[in-house]
Amino acid sequence: MFLGRCRKIYLLVQQHTMKAAAFILICFLGSCEKLVEIPDSINAVTTEKVFSDDNSATAALMGVYSQMINGGAIQQFSCGLATILGSYSSDDLRGEADDFVAMNKLTALLADNTNIPKLWVSSYSIGVYGANAVLEGIGASATLSRSVKEQLEGEAKFIRAFSYFYLTNFFGDVPLVLTTDFNQSATMPRTAQTLVYKQIIQDLKDAQQLLPDNYNINNGLRIRANKWAATALLARAYLYTGDFTNAALQADAVIKNNTLFSLPTDLNTVFAVNSKEAIWQLQQNNGTPLGNATPEGMYFMSAFFVPGGAGTISSGSLSDQLLSAFEEDDKRRASWVTYMYSGNDTTWYPFKYKTGTYNRVIGAPLTEHYMALRLAEQYLIRAEAASKGAAEGRTTAIADINEIRKRAGVPLLENTIDDTQLQIAIEKEWQTEYFCEWGHRWLNLKRTGRAPSVLSQIPNKQPWAGDHQLLYPIPSSERINNPFLSQNKDY
Repeated sequence: MFLGRCRKIYLLVQQHTMKAAAFILICFLGSCEKLVEIPDSINAVTTEKVFSDDNSATAALMGVYSQMINGGAIQQFSCGLATILGSYSSDDLRGEADDFVAMNKLTALLADNTNIPKLWVSSYSIGVYGANAVLEGIGASATLSRSVKEQLEGEAKFIRAFSYFYLTNFFGDVPLVLTTDFNQSATMPRTAQTLVYKQIIQDLKDAQQLLPDNYNINNGLRIRANKWAATALLARAYLYTGDFTNAALQADAVIKNNTLFSLPTDLNTVFAVNSKEAIWQLQQNNGTPLGNATPEGMYFMSAFFVPGGAGTISSGSLSDQLLSAFEEDDKRRASWVTYMYSGNDTTWYPFKYKTGTYNRVIGAPLTEHYMALRLAEQYLIRAEAASKGAAEGRTTAIADINEIRKRAGVPLLENTIDDTQLQIAIEKEWQTEYFCEWGHRWLNLKRTGRAPSVLSQIPNKQPWAGDHQLLYPIPSSERINNPFLSQNKDY
C-alpha cells in the first residue's frame, strides 16, 4: 500500500513524520536539474534543513512536480495513466480483445493485474502525500519568507486538489488524507465523494488567494500552478458538482483574461511549450528516457511509428466511434490525428503531441510540455453551465461552442437550435476537442449520466457488465493493508 511505502521512507529518513519532505527533495535532486546545492549528505538532510530557507523549500515543492511527470510514461496518474485508462474505458481508443478495461469486464482480481493499482498508488504517494509533506514543512517553519510560504502553500493545495479530483472520479469515495502521519491514515476508511469535493473546492479557493496571477516565477514558463490554474480547476470542480452558477463564473474569469490566454488558430501549436492556450503544463526532464517527448507521445508513437506511412501497428489506436464523430473538414481530425498502414490495414492514432518514441532525442530542447489544463475547457465549461441554468443562458452557451467550432473550421451552430440539440452539440465538442486527454471523455459521460447508454452500445463492451464498472475497483493490495477500506459495490 502507498502508506506502507511511506512508512519505509520514514525509517530511511529518521523516524519522524516530517522527515518525509526530505524524501521529496531527494527524488527531485535525483530526477531533474538541481535548483539548489545542498552541501550536506543528502541522507542527513532533515525537515528543518529542507524548510529552513526559501530556496530549499522551493526545491522540495519542485520535487513534487518533477515526480508527477518524470515517473515513467504511463506509470502514474499524472504521467499519462489517467489518459490511457480513461480513453480505453470510454470510446476514445479501440480496445483489444484481452483488454478488460476497454471491454468493461473488470473484476477486483483482474484489476490487480492492470495499471489500476498504479493509478491509486501514484495519486496518493506523489500528489496527496507530497503536497501534505510540503504543507506540513512550511507550516512548521519559522524562517521562510511570507511570500514564499504563501506561494508554496497555494501550489501544494492545488496539487492536492488536482490529485483528489482524479482519485474520486476513478474510484468514487476515497480516504481523505490530509496528513503525512501514518498512524492517522493507515486505517482510514473511505470518505464520501461530496466531502472529497468539498475539500477540493476549499483547497482551490485557498490557492486562488495565495497564488500570483502571472507566470513570472518561472520566467514565463507555465509549469507551476498560479491563480489561473486554480481558477480553471475550480470551474471544473463546480461543473462536476452541479454548481453551474459558480462554474460559469470561474470559467468566465479565465476566458476574459485574454492578455494571458487565447485559442491559437494553428492547432499544431496548442501543445507547444508556453502555448497561449496553456493554463498549466508539466515540464518533463529531457535527460530521462522521455527525452524531449511527453508521456503520451511516448505511448502513442512507438519506436517503429511512421506518421502517415508504413510501420508497425502499435497500441493506442483510435476507435471508430471517435473517428465518426468528426465532421467533414474538421481541422482537429487533420492536425490531431495521424495514421499508419500495414499491408491493407490503416490504423489511426492521436497526434496532439508530435514527439514520440520514434523521434525523441534525450537531452534535446523541449518543444512540447505535457498539457494539464488549457483554455478550450473553460469555454466548454461555461457553455455547459450556461445551458444548464447559469445566468449567461443559451446565447452564451452557443457563442462559446462556436468559438471552439470556429477554430476547428466546422460550421457554426445556429441560434435557433433547441435545448436538446444544444446538449448534443456540447457533448460532441467535449468528445472531439478533448479525446485522449486526461480521461475527459469517460469522466464527462459518467457525470452527465450518459455513460451506460453510450458505452453499452460499443461492440467490444457488449454485453454490458454493469454500471458499477463506471468506478474502478479498489486495489486488493490496498484493502489487505487497510481492513477499513471497503470495496466498490458489485466487485
